[in-house]
Amino acid sequence: MARRGEQQFQVNLQFNDELAKIKTKQMQLAEALGASVRLLDELLERLVDRRVLHAEDPLIGEFRRGLELLKMQGMRFEVPEDPETPVPQVRCPGCDAVIKVPPMGRVERCDWCGHVFPD
Repeated sequence: MARRGEQQFQVNLQFNDELAKIKTKQMQLAEALGASVRLLDELLERLVDRRVLHAEDPLIGEFRRGLELLKMQGMRFEVPEDPETPVPQVRCPGCDAVIKVPPMGRVERCDWCGHVFPD
């Protein structure tokens, strides 16, 4: 009976490793898309400012509509974060877990033990 438990543990471990790889690749893709979209937006703005393109150009409108459709379907264009930027963190007094503080926010509850942080 113990053999099956060990086999299931190994399957779960392999599954979690593969899932972590997929999530990492997805994050990298979102960052690459975010950087590319930002670059294209800036280039289009410069071309319009220099009067090489017109702001009403159908290609610019099609580009923007395509991006909006992708955003509506759940695609996120995340610009890569600077790895040198310090990440604000708090330590849970209940379980001593280190929790990242969300941008422009505060930690309300510990995801690990459920401790509620005071206002």
